[in-house]
Amino acid sequence: MACELYNSPPYLQNLDNCNRKGTGWTMWGSIVRLLAKNTTAFENIFWHSWNLLGSAISPYLNFQKPNITSSVSDRVQIAAAAIEKIRSTSNTSEGLFSDLANISFGISATFYSQLAEFDLIVNQTTYEDAVQNYFPLAEASRPGLLDEFVSSPSQMNFIMEVIYHPFHSSSVKQMNYGLANGYAAIRAYMIYNNDTFLAYAEECWNSNQAYALTDADFSGTFALKDFPLQSSCQGITMAGGVFWETDINNPSIDGLGTGVNQDTSLREIFLMGSISSAKVISISLSALLAKATSNQTYLIAAQTSATFIKAHLYNINGVVQDTISARENDSCSTSGNMWPYNAGLMIEGLATLYSFTQNATMQSLLNDAIVAAVQNTVWVADSGIIASGTQKLGDNMLARGLLVAYSHNATSAEIRTYIEAFLGVQYNAIIDLATANGTNIYTASWATLQAQTLPLYQLPPYPP
Repeated sequence: MACELYNSPPYLQNLDNCNRKGTGWTMWGSIVRLLAKNTTAFENIFWHSWNLLGSAISPYLNFQKPNITSSVSDRVQIAAAAIEKIRSTSNTSEGLFSDLANISFGISATFYSQLAEFDLIVNQTTYEDAVQNYFPLAEASRPGLLDEFVSSPSQMNFIMEVIYHPFHSSSVKQMNYGLANGYAAIRAYMIYNNDTFLAYAEECWNSNQAYALTDADFSGTFALKDFPLQSSCQGITMAGGVFWETDINNPSIDGLGTGVNQDTSLREIFLMGSISSAKVISISLSALLAKATSNQTYLIAAQTSATFIKAHLYNINGVVQDTISARENDSCSTSGNMWPYNAGLMIEGLATLYSFTQNATMQSLLNDAIVAAVQNTVWVADSGIIASGTQKLGDNMLARGLLVAYSHNATSAEIRTYIEAFLGVQYNAIIDLATANGTNIYTASWATLQAQTLPLYQLPPYPP
């Protein structure tokens, strides 16, 4: 039986007869799939501009190394070495990372989901026990898999081995770290077909939904927040938004939780790569649960999240902004900040939805989101390398989202070919420019060759 969702692209032919369900879309999984990519499909991609459903995409004439030329076996070895490097830093007796003072709750979930992704790619179950052992520990640490950790530590992301994305520290209680566990659990379920993982995914989803706005919430007070709610903005309901923090006084609804993540009062981004804050990641979690269970409740939640983000967080260029205030008399204020991970999470959620609904509206939103993301010069350099902020940082969430869209065959052939080349550029940039001193450690910037010498929690904060 063929693995679900792949549509048998050439570089995954060896997986067509695997016996596990689904496919994996963690940050690790996106690069693992790049490791397995066929190397001959990148020729002659810059001939013309493309149009799809009204979305015009222009060619990048200066793409830097869009072709992947290393062998599949070499790429798998690189990925395997990266995994073992990360495992050497974890506390195997607890299933968590040893340095919990500096590594967030969500990071452990992200890593264990990446172990499952690697198992899927190489058609093995080597890490299934390790992944299964993790979730009871996580649930014991954070009941309901709802993060109540009161410090937001330095942040690191994983691509192939480790790519570091540090952040400021602050006293917050973020939804996104808990949601990382729900996402990891549903991915593990779809890979291993083990009902234990589904139970944890549903537990996390239920915890998160307590902070999601529904139409009924606007008829009175919202029990978990200490302020009156804004029922609509620009005449459109605020139902579908997910609060970013459990803090009773924080009114911010962000893209990560609903789709993005930022605390508007602190104006600091905390979670670029750990999976999301509340709404954008909610799309993927809900969509994956809907696909796995055929439960309409999850499907409606995913569609509502997508509609909310489109209505309230898109700017005039179709780029997802970080947050909007749900507090009455805040004038529906948005942060205005734009980061590539927001776009990546939105793309992933829409592509997942389209993969099993074949909904034309979702495909139209997806195409628009892809075009806006890959042609945004705020975070894409002339070379085609993702280079966000003054530190020119890469972004694994955008890469992952594009790969999900590619693997689901959710776009036109032209956009799909463009994505292939774009991801090839990112892979080669990581190998050539982001490898730290020939090790299995990778730096945050993919655009310039630099040495990684400091511990991740001593790196300068992101964004600058």
